[in-house]
Amino acid sequence: MALTEEFREVWKEISGIPLSDTPNLDATEHVGLLTVIAGVRPVALFLDVADAEVKTLTGLLRQVDLISFVGKAPEPASTPESPHRPEITSIFRGGLESWAFWVCRNCDDAETIRKGLDDIAAGRLLGYPGCCIDAHQQDNADLEDALVRAWTREFGDDPERIAEAWREKRKVRVEFEPKAAHRVPRTFALFPFVQHIACDLCLGIGDTPTAALNSAYRDLVAESDPALFDYFVTAARRYRRRTAKNIG
Repeated sequence: MALTEEFREVWKEISGIPLSDTPNLDATEHVGLLTVIAGVRPVALFLDVADAEVKTLTGLLRQVDLISFVGKAPEPASTPESPHRPEITSIFRGGLESWAFWVCRNCDDAETIRKGLDDIAAGRLLGYPGCCIDAHQQDNADLEDALVRAWTREFGDDPERIAEAWREKRKVRVEFEPKAAHRVPRTFALFPFVQHIACDLCLGIGDTPTAALNSAYRDLVAESDPALFDYFVTAARRYRRRTAKNIG
């Protein structure tokens, strides 16, 4: 969807506002915001926008009838299939409240977000492929399993004792190798225009869900912001050279 002249004027100002201190993430976040401005996605989420920029962004987005606000970040989704006792898993799921800058195209989505939602519901609102949402949930479940095993190995299976050690930020050895670690650089190398980490299926050959999103977002960026497009082409080429052995 091409931007109207009014939207282009607003985008010219927004494109110069930093959304993250990290260059690659800043570029990715700008693509995410552009997709909402252009009507490709209904919602965008930003975790790294400085407070000083929020007021400016809110004013600019209001000019094109977009709703923006600071609200709760998505909460971890529960994993009822966990083999561990709920009294113990709840220790590692609590106290994780954080805040985010949200941008929405309609009031219904904004109201849903204000009420609070987990990261599965958020992923759907953000337009992430279901297979990638599922992979993210499995990553979270694997990390939780590693945490529980590490703390119970050190402190036994008494929830109160584990909770006390967790609050005191006691250090224990956690045996965990994140499966997503190899997917992060491969996602940026293959699909630099998307905002999520692609699952192994999407990183395979063919017109996968993430590949389709990347193509749509790439075309939007190429038409709306040639400078941003050139940045991604150069950065992705550099990443592909670094990860060539892992991409087949």
